[in-house]
Amino acid sequence: MTERFELTRKELYEQIWTETLSKVAAKYQVSFPRLKNICERYQIPLPDNRYWGRLNTGQNPKRNELPDLDENIRITFYTSATDDQLFVKFLNEEERDKINEVYNNLKVGRQLREPHDLIKKVDLTSVSKENERRALIFLDALFKAVEKIGGAICNEPFMYFLIADIKVGFRIRERHHKIHTGKKDKYGNGYVWKPSGILLFNICNGPVESVVMSEFEETDKKSLADIIQRIFLNIIKLAFRHKERSEEIAEALRREEEARLGREVDRLMHEKELNRTRGLIAEAQRFRIAEDIRAYVLAIERNMSVSKEAPMGKTTDWVAWARHKADWLDPIVNNSDEILDLADVEKVFCGT
Repeated sequence: MTERFELTRKELYEQIWTETLSKVAAKYQVSFPRLKNICERYQIPLPDNRYWGRLNTGQNPKRNELPDLDENIRITFYTSATDDQLFVKFLNEEERDKINEVYNNLKVGRQLREPHDLIKKVDLTSVSKENERRALIFLDALFKAVEKIGGAICNEPFMYFLIADIKVGFRIRERHHKIHTGKKDKYGNGYVWKPSGILLFNICNGPVESVVMSEFEETDKKSLADIIQRIFLNIIKLAFRHKERSEEIAEALRREEEARLGREVDRLMHEKELNRTRGLIAEAQRFRIAEDIRAYVLAIERNMSVSKEAPMGKTTDWVAWARHKADWLDPIVNNSDEILDLADVEKVFCGT
């Protein structure tokens, strides 16, 4: 269920400075942080982005030298197929053990025995007749392995793996070489494409016309059958990377919606408080005018008591009417009126 890797400190240093830390981590199937910790423990310096920038432009940048320790120290570390943090994040221990079990026992047979139902529907238009059987035997083993871990193979209408509700597309094809014929055909081409016998397997980020995320190509030493475990693991990893990304997007949308709702709540609270304040000011204005009316009526009464006459035609009935209107306007007294209602208060103020 675990794999053992052993190399010298010098060998690891050379790999990290000729490849990249992430590629070396992928090669040994360990997480990036874990490999970085191993380098720190054994005092193996790491290149920075400036180093890679110069190297990629054809320069020969200077390396940070390996500190004085025994460069032949053997570094041994163990990993399981599901050591990646993605597996730990999305799968429990039992599920990870199942993947490890399938991974460790995954092999490609020599015969196509009891093939998967969808094998006969695989698109082999880019594979020569000579290599079709080999391609199908490889895919049959891969299909069955994916189903053993709870995944599925779908064909709706394009074929893809379904793992953790994530669609992972794939394509198998054969590399073709351009052979110059010396004669031009009716399209003006002086060459033909000949199959090379080299199979390639692409893992895509979706089921239809998708972007190729990983490509595995046969070499003189290794066929697709020899690297089927690595391909199997990469299919699962891509599914969980997409799942992780989908969850990140969903979380970002949730936070955005939460922020929007928060802004809406703030807006409503602001509007409510503004209306309450306007109401307060309106009531204060009503109270002030009611008090002004009472003071005015009192002045009229004083004048009437002195002159014994009704100034400006003001009578005792008018005084009673004016006091009643003051009590109607006053929000504290808030008396009702036989003719006017509360809606008329605003009209009164608009007219003033």
